Amino acid sequence: MNIDHIVWAVPDIDEGITLFQQKTGVTPIFGGHHTTQGTQNALIKIGPASYFEILAPDTDSPIQSNRWMGIDLIQSPRITRWAFSTTQIEQKVEALQQYDVNLGQLSAGQRKTTTGDLIKWKMTLPHHSPLIDLAPFFIDWSESAIHPTDQLADEGLSIERIELSHSEPSRINTLLEALNIDGYQTSTGSYKIGIVLNTPNGLVTFS
Repeated sequence: MNIDHIVWAVPDIDEGITLFQQKTGVTPIFGGHHTTQGTQNALIKIGPASYFEILAPDTDSPIQSNRWMGIDLIQSPRITRWAFSTTQIEQKVEALQQYDVNLGQLSAGQRKTTTGDLIKWKMTLPHHSPLIDLAPFFIDWSESAIHPTDQLADEGLSIERIELSHSEPSRINTLLEALNIDGYQTSTGSYKIGIVLNTPNGLVTFS
């Protein structure tokens, strides 16, 4: 199962794009607005079907509270969520809801790209809290003409490793096992989703 994307929540979209560029040597492209969530994003490709999402409040949106992925709780840039792609999303719902009753709600959407391609998705909605949630959410792109990364240039970024820590690591490891996610182990510590990227500037860590 592949990581679909990593969510790096920032207080301001322009400052987040600039900081990412300074750290990695690569400039993300503006993605768009989440009109039902009060957020906006910028994207950069970090694998064949994986991307890094810079997520920020949309100050022009009428939605200014209860926004997803910890966006109302951030004071400085933090990785707050991570997502996996799947073609069996309904099977993930039960495990997520056993872990947290607030997780596992399904949502679907679609949009046309500037080139006319239809992107369709079904996803388990991440909750608005806590600030950092190590329980992943899932996206099914199987009915989509393309994956979002198909429109992103390969800038030479790739995932070196993912680092997870939690006050109850066994709880997270049990959840990942129930979700059939292999290859990740959670250590004891404060809540953290960290990613080390290979970049033109060398190895760069975001957390």
